[in-house]
Amino acid sequence: PSSLWRNLSQGGEEPVDMIKPIITQIRVLSPELIRVDHLFDYYNVYQGPGNYDFSRLDGVVDSVVSTGARPMLSISYTPASMTANNQNASPPRDWNEWYSLVKATAKRYSIDKNISGIYYEVWNEPDLFGGWHYGKEPSYTTLYHQTARAIVDGAGKSNYKIGGPAITAYYANWIKSLFKSTAASGIRLDFISWHKYSKNPADYLADFDNLNKILSDYPQYFDIERLITEIGPNPEPDPWYDGSQSGIHLMAVVTQLAGKIHRIFTFEPVDGPSP
Repeated sequence: PSSLWRNLSQGGEEPVDMIKPIITQIRVLSPELIRVDHLFDYYNVYQGPGNYDFSRLDGVVDSVVSTGARPMLSISYTPASMTANNQNASPPRDWNEWYSLVKATAKRYSIDKNISGIYYEVWNEPDLFGGWHYGKEPSYTTLYHQTARAIVDGAGKSNYKIGGPAITAYYANWIKSLFKSTAASGIRLDFISWHKYSKNPADYLADFDNLNKILSDYPQYFDIERLITEIGPNPEPDPWYDGSQSGIHLMAVVTQLAGKIHRIFTFEPVDGPSP
């Protein structure tokens, strides 16, 4: 189905609107979702407690909508000035500040701008950025629950979805921890997500098979949306991306995952600066 592959994930190599210059090119693909991250450490939304400036992030979201897609907003990263060590992606020194920022963000896009069908993904690669952990401090469970609660309160009765954990690869312990904690607390969880980079299409299917083993223990989540929110042959620059190999690779992965994974997000529409 087209919904499986008509999704894109834009990396955050630069704090500018990377989608705007290629709106016309992307529009011909009829994208359904475009994922953006670095919401809070790149676009200067957080100006201090209770003081937010959405003007730069508005531009990015407006560009996504101009392509015909809905935004997937990767709720990341903690503004440095909100953390105890002045490092972005670290845990906030006050969870109430984080709650207020996320709530205001959800209200901004789901209510004030009335964008229907936003996907809110809690963080980007928490096992890499911020040193979060599934079973100890700093706890991704705490991050997810605080963030999801804020989204629910900010987005109200609008049409949206919340999920995570957007880990660097499929790690069963992270998925099990999220299932267990949300099942126990009743915190909303609409989708699970992870990233996958491999030139072997069979590797993607192996992740799905491993996920099914977990789902047998959590029947309430058996029909949950399953998203690979970054996908590609290689997370680093690779000659495959300059030729037909990447397109052939995508077709092979789609063939493997059709009917098993709901959406995959090709990384990325616009390359960052050369390393």
